Amino acid sequence: MPSLETIDLSENSLASVALRGTADRLETLILEKNALNQVHLEGSLSSLRSINLRHNQLTELRLNVGMPELRSIDLRDNSLTVVLLPSDAKQLGRIDLTGSSVKELRLPQDASQITELSLSGPWPQDDPSVFGRLKGLKTLGYINGYFDPSQFESLPQLETLSLQGNKVTNFQLPRGYENLRLLILSSSVMQSFELPDDLHRLQRVFFVLNHVAELSVPEGLVSLESLSVGNTPISELQLRSDMRQLSSIHISNKELLRFVAPVGVGEDSGGRLAASIESPRLRHVTLPEGWTTTIPKPLISLNTFEPPMRQRGQFRISSAHRLDVVIERSRDLRAWEPVRTYREFSGERTFQDTELGEESQMFFRIRKVDP
Repeated sequence: MPSLETIDLSENSLASVALRGTADRLETLILEKNALNQVHLEGSLSSLRSINLRHNQLTELRLNVGMPELRSIDLRDNSLTVVLLPSDAKQLGRIDLTGSSVKELRLPQDASQITELSLSGPWPQDDPSVFGRLKGLKTLGYINGYFDPSQFESLPQLETLSLQGNKVTNFQLPRGYENLRLLILSSSVMQSFELPDDLHRLQRVFFVLNHVAELSVPEGLVSLESLSVGNTPISELQLRSDMRQLSSIHISNKELLRFVAPVGVGEDSGGRLAASIESPRLRHVTLPEGWTTTIPKPLISLNTFEPPMRQRGQFRISSAHRLDVVIERSRDLRAWEPVRTYREFSGERTFQDTELGEESQMFFRIRKVDP
């Protein structure tokens, strides 16, 4: 065994594994999808880089020193309560503990190389200052736990923060996460939500399945490219004009009444601008010129500029004032032809797709006729 570089015993029915003696050339150990409740790794494992123990029945894992090259350890889908990692594993970069409620976690003495950490359940340390040793962390995934970022030291290198089933009711992300690119907040009991104004690199936000009734969009989201909001009691959402990189919006929210994106949103994205807004109570939508909007059975207000819209079933237009308006259609969003013109239009009118065009790839826009 001293010459082995890889051991793969996955998908067996092993209940225990003991690796003793010298295995100086071993780099990869794969024991996933067994029935392991005991694993003993002893002896010389000076070249070991990757350990995969996912999908087993482990409750404890105690690894001794002697793994200075360890880069990754995958413990997903076990029942671990105690995880003691080698203190000399200074190269360790990835730890996956998803599926366990770890109560005791010992990190390597030098944890500065850890870039990816996945957890679930209660935070395993009583002392939240453990984050002070994770200054190189770039990805943090936390499922069904209690993560209140205001109680932890900031993670200046963090690029991805994924919180699913978070138990914090009032979520406030402090300043100091200026490298954050992806933020996922879903399936939580969250009732209030606040972001700082220094998230200048944030590109994607998924904000779904929570109890937040008011969402205040902060300044500084100048790199945001994609926004998804769904299944929340938010009734109004207003974006900011400095969100010039935004090119994709998806909103699926039963309570949404009003959505406003001012001039400037998406202006520097350089791509196709698309918004999908699904809400049976939607009464007002405002988007800058150039956006393609999919709104099932929407109510379009002619008192604000309205974007092109892909035909879906039917839509309504309304105006509280007498206006001269024209409905135009296009196949490519470049050449437009008039379909209907109304003089001194006021009130409300519903249109079926068959009235305005038979082709499913048609786009429509409504504009006021210049005097």
